[in-house]
Amino acid sequence: MRTTTTALAIVAALAVAGPAAAKSPSYKGKTKEGTKVSFVLSGKWVDQFRSSVPTTCVSAQGGNPLVTIKSWAPPYKYLLGRRAQFKYTDPYTTTYTISTNKSGKNITGKLALSYSMLASNTFAGYHILTCYGTASFTAKPAG
Repeated sequence: MRTTTTALAIVAALAVAGPAAAKSPSYKGKTKEGTKVSFVLSGKWVDQFRSSVPTTCVSAQGGNPLVTIKSWAPPYKYLLGRRAQFKYTDPYTTTYTISTNKSGKNITGKLALSYSMLASNTFAGYHILTCYGTASFTAKPAG
């Protein structure tokens, strides 16, 4: 009898958890720069945001600029319809800025990031690179 009660409690918990999980639709899209975007909308929160941002790095000491793609995947949630700015260290301290808006079923937004890093130069030893990247995106419900 006790086993049956425990089994029924587990089934009831899963039945309640099923609709709650369905309330978090996932979104997929692209930036205007061509990189992929994905995230989950949990109520009014944009969660598990993943993308990449084209980034340009220049040095005050001179030299050629460096162009790269920087991954955007800090472990934070963002309030839909608001602008958020925060710092996250991995492997250097990066300042991230995100703003999102809902337009019908689609979600649009802008991304920006900036950081500095130490880089080696074969002629002058080391120099400091200051990097900045921006992207704008549109995402639609997946599925």
